[in-house]
Amino acid sequence: MAHKIRHSILDDLKTAWYFSLSVDSTPDRSHIDQLTVIVRYVSPDDGFPIERFLTFLEMGSHTGESMIKLVHNYLTNECKIDFSKCPGQSYDSAANMSSKYKLGYASNNIED
Repeated sequence: MAHKIRHSILDDLKTAWYFSLSVDSTPDRSHIDQLTVIVRYVSPDDGFPIERFLTFLEMGSHTGESMIKLVHNYLTNECKIDFSKCPGQSYDSAANMSSKYKLGYASNNIED
């Protein structure tokens, strides 16, 4: 069931004109830092705004560059998302996310 829901969200995301990301970090019960990835987009069916949880990603580092690489690799490699449709991002760890690490800029400058 979770796979079907995720697949449905990704299908909507791929057909949406634009989307944005909200990324937040928090430790889980075992004290491993998790990065939460939430997507926001306008429904291609009825035009209503939608906000959906997409995934948790395990963080290895708290630097802005490592966080961006983690999110970028997940969304481009696993989800096949086109980042030219992502004009906006928001981050809870704002001090770590100076403008040079925003996905719009970083997607063109990250080496795999």
